Amino acid sequence: MPQILVIEDDQEIGQIVRDILARAEHTVDVVEDAEQGLATFEQNRPDLVITDLILPEKDGV
Repeated sequence: MPQILVIEDDQEIGQIVRDILARAEHTVDVVEDAEQGLATFEQNRPDLVITDLILPEKDGV
């Protein structure tokens, strides 16, 4: 099952994306900022990262 990391500071959008991907039987982690995203990426090594480009403190790039 593909592992996907979603980095999204808007909780509502993050939940919507999680729900859609989970229905397609993907394992999904949603975090709210770039620092958490980097830590989660290092720990879990997801197959795909979906990120918001405008995040607090660091951008999604």
